[in-house]
Amino acid sequence: MTKLRAAFCATILPVICAAAFAKDPSPPPSTVLQVKPDAEIQVTGYQPTSRVAIGKNVRFWLTIRNRLPYSVFQVRLRHLDAAGFEIARRCWCEGGPAACWETAQFQGGIPTPPPRTLATNDCELVVSELKPGQTITVWGDLRAVESQESSTLTAVVGWQTAEKIESQSALNLGPCTVTGWWERRQSDLGAFLKDFGLPVGLPIVLLVLGWRFQQWDKQRELDRQKAEKKRDEERHEQEEQRAQVAEQWSIMLPDSRKLSRRYYLPWLSAVMQATGCLESVVKGLAELQEQKDAAARAEQEKQLAEITQNAFYYWILSWRQLRNVSDSVGGLHFKDRVGEKLTAWCQIKYVGLYLGDNADLLRTYARILDHIGIHEKLDSFRTKFDNDVDALTGRPWGFQEGWKHFKEWVRSPECAKSILYLKGFSALMEYEANRPFEYWYGGVKERLNIDPATERELLALAAEIAQANPAMSNFPKKVEEYLAEGKRAVKQEAPALV
Repeated sequence: MTKLRAAFCATILPVICAAAFAKDPSPPPSTVLQVKPDAEIQVTGYQPTSRVAIGKNVRFWLTIRNRLPYSVFQVRLRHLDAAGFEIARRCWCEGGPAACWETAQFQGGIPTPPPRTLATNDCELVVSELKPGQTITVWGDLRAVESQESSTLTAVVGWQTAEKIESQSALNLGPCTVTGWWERRQSDLGAFLKDFGLPVGLPIVLLVLGWRFQQWDKQRELDRQKAEKKRDEERHEQEEQRAQVAEQWSIMLPDSRKLSRRYYLPWLSAVMQATGCLESVVKGLAELQEQKDAAARAEQEKQLAEITQNAFYYWILSWRQLRNVSDSVGGLHFKDRVGEKLTAWCQIKYVGLYLGDNADLLRTYARILDHIGIHEKLDSFRTKFDNDVDALTGRPWGFQEGWKHFKEWVRSPECAKSILYLKGFSALMEYEANRPFEYWYGGVKERLNIDPATERELLALAAEIAQANPAMSNFPKKVEEYLAEGKRAVKQEAPALV
C-alpha cells in the first residue's frame, strides 16, 4: 500500500499539478495602434502685407506639421486663390523644402532669390513624404498684376496616406489689396492727412485746390478767346464767300437767262417733241405688226406715216437748234460741270447712233440745215420738204434723201437706244436750264425728273466715258452724286445781290 501511494505521487500528481497551473494556450491578441485624439495634419500660413502696388511681390509662408503616428505622402499646394496676383516663385520648386532654407539664401535674416535651377517640373509638390512628427515651412512669392479691392488670399494643401486616401485642408493667408497709381495717391494723401492732421493738411489742400481752380479758369478763358477768334475767322470767310457768290450771281444771272431763253429752251423744246414722236413711232410699229385686220391696219399705217413725218420735222429742227447753239455760244455753259459734260455726251451719243460712219448722210443734213431757220414752222418745213429743189441751182436740198434714211432708221435698234439718250438729254437740259432761277421760285431747289431706265443708262454712259478716258476715272462717282443731289428738292436761302 505504501508502495502504491508512492507511485501515485511520483507519476499522476505531477501531471495534475502541471495541468492545474498551466497557462492559457490561446495565442496573444494582436497589437492595436492607439491614435491620440489631437493627432492630425496641421497646416498654417500667412502673408504679412495688407496692401501692395502693382508690379510688387508679396511673400507668403506655409507651415505643415504631421502629428499623426504614420507618414503622409505627396504633400501638394493644390490651389492658391489670390485675385489680382500671379505666382512668381515657389521655393520648393527649386530643389524641395530644403532649398527654401539654404544658408546662401539668407542675408540679414531675409530670404533672397536663389539661382533658378528647377529640380522638378511638378511645382505643386511641396514634399513627397512627411514623416510622423515632422514639420516643414516653405514660402513663395506672389506678384501683383492688376488692381483688386481687399480680398482674402486662400491656399488649399492636399496629401495622401499610404493607402492612397486623399485629404485636403484650406487656410486663409490673410487679406491684401492691390493698388494702382491712383489708389496709391489716395492712400498717400489719406496717410498724410492722418499724420499731420487737418490743421496742417487742410490749408495745403485748399491752397492746391485754389491754384488748380485758377489754372482751370485761366485755361477756360484762353479756350474761350481761341474759340471766339475761330468763329470770327469763319464768319469773315463765310461773308467773303457770300460776297463772291453774290457777285458771281449778279454777273452770271443775266447771261444764264439769255442762254436759257435764246438757246437752251428752244433746243430743249425741239428735242422733247422729237423724243415724244419717236416713242409714238416705235410703239406704232410694234402695234402694226400685231394687227391682223386689213382695214384697221391701213388706218394705223396712215396715222403712223403722219406721226413719222412730224418726228422727222422735230428731229431736223433739233439739229438746227444744235447748230445754232454751237455757232452762237460755242456749246453748253451750265452751273455744274458734271451736268454739262453728261448732257454733251448724251447729245454725242444720239447723234452718233443716227449718223454712224455715213459721211454722205452728214453732208445731206448739212444741206438741209442750210435751208431751214432756227424757228422753222411745220407748214413751211413741209413746203420745202415737198419742193426739194433749189430754184437757182436746180440741185435738191436733201429733204427726200434725209427722209428716206430717217424712215429706215426709226425701225432699227439704234432708234430705240437713241430715245434713252434723248430722254437723258432732255431731263438734264431742263434741270440745268432752270437751276439759275431757283430763287425766283421762292428758293425751292430745281428737281431733276428722270425715270429709272434713263438713270441707269446715264450711269452706264458715265462708266463708258471713264473707261475710254483714264483721266476721268472718278467721273461715274461724280455722276452718281450729281443725280442723287438733283433728285432732292430742298428750299434754299437766296444770296444777297451786290
